[in-house]
Amino acid sequence: MNEIDFYSDDSLYKFVWPDNSYNDMLYRPEWLMEIQWEHIVDVVNKILNLDNQLIKSEVLGPLNELWNEFYQKFWINMYIQSAFRDFLKQSDIYINMNPNMVHYISFPWHSEHQTWYALDVINAQIDRNCYNPHFKWLKDNAYKYWFHLSYQKWISVDWYNKEDWHIRYLWKELSTYLFKNNLSYTEFFEKEKKISFTN
Repeated sequence: MNEIDFYSDDSLYKFVWPDNSYNDMLYRPEWLMEIQWEHIVDVVNKILNLDNQLIKSEVLGPLNELWNEFYQKFWINMYIQSAFRDFLKQSDIYINMNPNMVHYISFPWHSEHQTWYALDVINAQIDRNCYNPHFKWLKDNAYKYWFHLSYQKWISVDWYNKEDWHIRYLWKELSTYLFKNNLSYTEFFEKEKKISFTN
């Protein structure tokens, strides 16, 4: 059993929130790959004709399995709204955000998107209420593919508003543990961070 490393920038379990930032402000992980799969559409970059978004290479297999299952259930593609964002990208988003989004957007240097493991999925640009059945399916099934919904219990618990579209890769044991115990990652960090898992 290995103790979980919440603090190293390159840890799978790196925990970021308003009081816990990256050690290196300009941290950028290695081994990033473009997100390209049959049933995944990088909607923002496709519209803007930019390069595909990036994710850690080890995440691509589980992500593809998750999206294939989603496609078989709903017969629609999964849209990637945002994946890896470095400090400069997060700064630009934060500076230019709508004031109504203040409880959705992390301060630069404090975003899960700067890990290599977080994604915003389903088309979050339009009315999210249209996707409630999809979000519910995602909440109930993401753990099977080693993902977790980071922000599910609102500001009082998670420091951010509820985000049904924000998922993070946390490997098999931890994602399953969080789901089975109805914990957000913030709750786990605060209350049960001494628990260890084999990686």
